[in-house]
Amino acid sequence: MMDIFASVLRDKIRKDMNDYTDDMANGVCGDFAAYQKLCGVIQGLALAERHLLDLVEAQQKDEDDDERSTFTAGDSGAGSNSTNRKARRGNPY
Repeated sequence: MMDIFASVLRDKIRKDMNDYTDDMANGVCGDFAAYQKLCGVIQGLALAERHLLDLVEAQQKDEDDDERSTFTAGDSGAGSNSTNRKARRGNPY
């Protein structure tokens, strides 16, 4: 599910970045202030894309770790390893 969501969102972010870049290249900016604004929008979209990719990578790493993990000594087995690991990291989700 997360893979589909991330893929669709990344495609949308990438399309918006490309559209704004095309606008800049085609002279849509009437002045330097408009140019700076579009640069900021593109920079923000690039940052959002990077954060999304980092989240997907972290999720995949967590899934890989879950597949490899075994119960440790003293683990009662209650709850999932993912939930226990996230609780240890302080992640409320």
